Amino acid sequence: MSQTSYSQTFVAGYPGMKADSRIDVVESLQAAVAVPLARAVVKMYGKQEQCRLPVSNQVVITDDAGTFTAGSIVTTINGTVITTAWATNKDTTMAAHAAAILAGITDALSCAYSAGSHTITLIMKNTHLATVVTSVAGITGTMTISSETITSLDVAAYVRGIALDPGNLVQASDGTVQYAINDAVSVLAQGAVYILPEETVTTDDSVYVRIVANGTKLPGMFGKSSDSGKCLLLPGAKWLRGGTTSLCAVLSINLPQ
Repeated sequence: MSQTSYSQTFVAGYPGMKADSRIDVVESLQAAVAVPLARAVVKMYGKQEQCRLPVSNQVVITDDAGTFTAGSIVTTINGTVITTAWATNKDTTMAAHAAAILAGITDALSCAYSAGSHTITLIMKNTHLATVVTSVAGITGTMTISSETITSLDVAAYVRGIALDPGNLVQASDGTVQYAINDAVSVLAQGAVYILPEETVTTDDSVYVRIVANGTKLPGMFGKSSDSGKCLLLPGAKWLRGGTTSLCAVLSINLPQ
C-alpha cells in the first residue's frame, strides 16, 4: 500500500527533545537539585560546574515601626527556629536577630537590619525560601510584623541553558522525567528544543523564563509574559514554533559562551 499524502511539517516532539539537527552547544553540568526536563537551569552560587532551578532566595521582614522593651522575637525559616531576646532597645535587638539568622541558617549569604526602613533582609546563596514566619507574640510593646515578602534574586544572566533529554532518564513516582541530584545534566546553551510552555505562545511573542512559582507554573518554565516580575525576559531566545500547555512549542536559545 503506497502513501498518498504526507505532512509538510514535523510532528511536535516531547519536552526536552532537541528540535532539529542544527549546530548547537550543549554543556554537561552537575545537578545540585532534581531537574525536570525542558526547564531552565541557573548557575549555582559559588560552584563553577553545578546548576539548579531558579529559587526564591530573598526575604524582607518588615515591622510596623513599633517598639518593644522585653521578650523575644522568633523567626522560623524553612523549619529552622531563630530566637533573639530583647537587649538594650528595639534597634539593637533587631540587628542582633539579623546576625543570629545569618549565623544560624545554613547557606545564608547575608542578613542585615535597617533601622530606617524597619526591615530585616535575608539573602540565601542557593536555597529556596519556602516558608518564613516571624512571631512577636512574646514581647512587651507595640511592635508587629507587617509583612514577610519572599522574592528571587536570580537574573537572566545566571541562566546556563535548558535541560535536554539524554534518552536514559527514569520516570519519578509523580510521573516527572527528571535528572536526579548529582546527575550530569545535558544543558542546551545554543540550539532549539521542544518546550511545553506555561501558557499559549506564538512566534510573535517574547520569551520569558519563570523564577518565582505561581500555582502550577514552576521555576524554570517558559512563557511570554513577566507575570508581575515573577518571570525574566531571556535575551537571545525566540519561539520558532508556537505551542500551548498541552502542545509543545519550539524554543531557540542562544546564550553567550
